[in-house]
Amino acid sequence: MRSKKAEIYIYDRVSYKRRRVTLRVPTLDRDNRKTKVSTCVNFIHQKDAYIAMKVVEKLTSVTNGDAPIYTVHDNFITSAVYDKHVPFIYSNVYIEMGHPLCIINDYIKINMLKLGYYCKVKDKLNIQHHSLNEPIPSSHLKEDLLKFKKTDPTYLKAGG
Repeated sequence: MRSKKAEIYIYDRVSYKRRRVTLRVPTLDRDNRKTKVSTCVNFIHQKDAYIAMKVVEKLTSVTNGDAPIYTVHDNFITSAVYDKHVPFIYSNVYIEMGHPLCIINDYIKINMLKLGYYCKVKDKLNIQHHSLNEPIPSSHLKEDLLKFKKTDPTYLKAGG
């Protein structure tokens, strides 16, 4: 959301003076630039957390829960006895996750198909028959969004 500046005055008891403080107050206006950036960043953080959780889970199962493990993002700390397992597990989790483009295309397809189902245009979507190995053309996405708008004009106003 966008924010507005609001200036207020406070009294500083230490210096016995009035000071001006600027606060940022959120408004109800959506900031599209921030939304686009945060969507990408949140997606990356989600995948990073998924990898960390899977590495911990698999190391725990390989060692029958005996390995102490601490993690912050993709940094794993364990005892020297178990450290030889971590690189192999990490690589396998990363490979099993699949190509990033496939993950993104899947994400788009799932959400667009849900939207199409609710808007009753599911069978007419361009993305439904698209390959996962290449980017979905933006022209297909724009056409599909226009189909939704024609079917349900309120969905775009409701935050779609």
